[in-house]
Amino acid sequence: MRKVLLILIYTIFATTVSAQLLGLRNFSTMELGSGKQNWDIDQDDAGRMLFANNNGLLVFDGISWTTYPIANNTIVRSVKYDPARKVIFAGATEEFGYYKYSENERQLVYHSLSSRMRRPQDHNFGEVWDISLQGEKVVFRTKRKTFTFSADLRRAAVSPTTDEWMRLPGAAILNGYTVRAVLKTGRHHIVATASGKLFADFSGRLAPLHLSISPYLEANEIFCAANHGMTVAFGTIKGGMAAINLNSGETYFSNAIRNLQDNTVLSMFYDHTGGLWLGLDNGVSYVMPDAPFRMLYDTPQSGIGTGYASLLDGQHLYLGTNQGLFVTQWPLTNSPQLAEKYSIEGISCQVWELRNNDGIITCCTDRGAYVIKGATATKIDGLDGTWTITALHRHPGFAIASDYRGFAILKRENNTYRLYSRPQGFNMSSGNLLEDTDGSLWVNNWRKGIAHFTLSRDLRRSTLIDVFNKDNGLKTNDDNNVTKIDGRVYISSTDGIYRYNRNARRIERDKKMSSIFNTYGTPLKINQTADGDLWASKWKFLAFAQRQKDGTWKADTVSYNTLGRQLQVGLGEAGMIGHDMTIFNCNRGFMLVDTRHRRNMKNNRLIVSRITSVNDNTSKIVYDYNYDGTGSITLPHSQNNVIINYVMPEYRDEEDVVYSVYMEGYDKGWSRETQATQKEYKLSRGKYIFHVRARNLVTGNTDEKEIEIRIRPAWYESWWAMLVYVALISTLVRFSVVRMKARANIELERIKDENDRKLTKIKNEQLELELKHRYSELADSTMNVVHKNDILQQLDTSLGKLSEAVRREDSKASITTAISIIRQNIQENINDDANWDKFEKNFNLVYDNAMKKLRELYPDLNRTDIQLCAYLRMGLSSKEMESLMNISVRSIETARYRLRRKLGLNAGENLTDFIQNIDKMEK
Repeated sequence: MRKVLLILIYTIFATTVSAQLLGLRNFSTMELGSGKQNWDIDQDDAGRMLFANNNGLLVFDGISWTTYPIANNTIVRSVKYDPARKVIFAGATEEFGYYKYSENERQLVYHSLSSRMRRPQDHNFGEVWDISLQGEKVVFRTKRKTFTFSADLRRAAVSPTTDEWMRLPGAAILNGYTVRAVLKTGRHHIVATASGKLFADFSGRLAPLHLSISPYLEANEIFCAANHGMTVAFGTIKGGMAAINLNSGETYFSNAIRNLQDNTVLSMFYDHTGGLWLGLDNGVSYVMPDAPFRMLYDTPQSGIGTGYASLLDGQHLYLGTNQGLFVTQWPLTNSPQLAEKYSIEGISCQVWELRNNDGIITCCTDRGAYVIKGATATKIDGLDGTWTITALHRHPGFAIASDYRGFAILKRENNTYRLYSRPQGFNMSSGNLLEDTDGSLWVNNWRKGIAHFTLSRDLRRSTLIDVFNKDNGLKTNDDNNVTKIDGRVYISSTDGIYRYNRNARRIERDKKMSSIFNTYGTPLKINQTADGDLWASKWKFLAFAQRQKDGTWKADTVSYNTLGRQLQVGLGEAGMIGHDMTIFNCNRGFMLVDTRHRRNMKNNRLIVSRITSVNDNTSKIVYDYNYDGTGSITLPHSQNNVIINYVMPEYRDEEDVVYSVYMEGYDKGWSRETQATQKEYKLSRGKYIFHVRARNLVTGNTDEKEIEIRIRPAWYESWWAMLVYVALISTLVRFSVVRMKARANIELERIKDENDRKLTKIKNEQLELELKHRYSELADSTMNVVHKNDILQQLDTSLGKLSEAVRREDSKASITTAISIIRQNIQENINDDANWDKFEKNFNLVYDNAMKKLRELYPDLNRTDIQLCAYLRMGLSSKEMESLMNISVRSIETARYRLRRKLGLNAGENLTDFIQNIDKMEK
């Protein structure tokens, strides 16, 4: 009794509990692809979520939403998974039954139980609002009737409905109230009514229960409730969800102000991992009370913008964003509303940094720097847009600022700062500036590497010591970060962590520090907590390393990693709130992370959720998740192009799980890990085993699943088809051989005839040539005989006259004249044109009109030129031509030279070859 009273007192008076935004995922009606309202929720042993939806049974596996209508297509009001029977019971309007996997349909199929009721009056019962399992029995409850089915689901007992709460001691106190839920917490019960009033039997009898959230519940009306251990949650009609832990008094709310998509909660359910599902009047939401983080002002209504800096000073929590500087009370008060915040007057610009410099709170913005006291901001004169201000511990009372112009020295006066000097010498503008233990300073420029410099004693000069970049120890110039860990300077670069060797004045890669987080490619931002623990962040990465007793660090790169997607890691630093709370800058607002939190490490099972055939531009489900655990399917060849869907349900964030697949008999090995939840294959006939492996990035747990897929041979690959192929091939071969022989014989005859024709043609051409040759020789002989006889006749006549003249003893002069006439006749016969004409005619006959073509091509040639050409064509030598042409060899050479010019031959061209080929020339 004392314990109960302490619980009640604590919950009534607790006012400084966490009121940050819970982790939340909203699923709209459009995403559901089903009805807008969801009346009941359950979970199967694979981790899939089951919803009683307006359109039927709605199943969600973390990736896909699938709706299964009920028999009479009415609204499904209740749902219950039975792990023993591997079925899903469902109740609707005038209808109830169960969904079971069908091997024939290859999906869940509904079986009606209400249709088995024999009495007509048992078919009129209204809506089934509750389904429960009582041992092997199944109970369907409506407002008027209760149906209790036996283990084999064949017999049913019908009885009037009696409410469970009526059996509780002191139940009479509930008269006049509409009871919405009865929750069992340990050995006790809590009754929630529609009016928001709560009752509990902590004292042995039902009595009013007053909690810190009771006024909120009474103002917004309770519709449903659920509990997870000693945490009880209530769904309201007008105010979303409110929950309280009865042991600690911690409360949390989820409503439209806090990003919930609908304020009317129709159903609630805690899943295997402690997440809270809300079935809403419009969609579904998933609340993560067990998450290691809470969001702060991550709502459109907050108007706070992107987080860049935070600082806790006493009871004031300062928050710097791209829209100015805000302050709120800390600790945050218990309220369903967002924590009250106030804008610091005068700072409505981009905030870059908030820092407590030896008791002076400075705020650096793109319009200068300010000193903050409570809710008042005083500008520091002389500074442009300022990145950072760092107190100089080697020069007490002074600080160094880095603004858009470079370095500036500030002097402390009356708990504020004034501009003291702008050091001459080395200068650089940067937001990453810190002081080393020896008083030297380190500064990083986003594009120029890391600089190490000192200040003079009077703080009016700066001297560069070293620059470290890709030419001097670092892999890159860009985005390196300078940080302090245990008072020592470290540089985070793309290939790990570096430390400064003061004696050698160089930086050296620290393998031990680099191995803590073991991530490379992008420099880490590292922040050390008051307890010496380390936070490391970059885009899509957040990890925590806890200091061990031996001084080393043990890193957790899993639990917080997926939060990295929400961080704003470009500028600004994480803020520390006490020893256990860290506040990170986010793209929308801020995130509070409790390092003491131990996240629920439970996992849902990996399942092959569906296999779909996508052949011939059609889609057909050939396998749906089977509660019986069927590990094989056989498909016809016409369905060999398949898409395999698989999932390990992870509702906190679907990107928290990565998958690797391997199709045995198809792939060479495991694929690389990706977030893809499906794989497509085009398979040939045969047996394949599909393996899929999942790894949860939050819990680190893995699971593996396999399913055997057999593809039957296509009709053209069957044994009878093979016989047909053999017969067809044999017939074809035989037909081809016969046809080839026939075609070969025809071809041989054709070739023989062709050869005979060619042979006849060649013989005719040879005979023609021989005839021409013979005719030419005959003509030459005849011409020579005729010509010889004419000459001899003339000579005989002339000699007879000469003999007569000698006998008559004519005068010497007359005899001499007669001799001259004989010689003249001989000379004329040598140059006789008639004889030449006969020669030319015969020449053209033998050499295919070569002389005629020569005259046509070269009309300027004279008779001597023609003769020379003819003799060259006949292949005669100059000596032979000398006798025929009755000229000297020298004259022949001269004639050859003139002929070359007339024919237009170049110096390198052969005259004889040209004449030999004259008949091949075109006109």
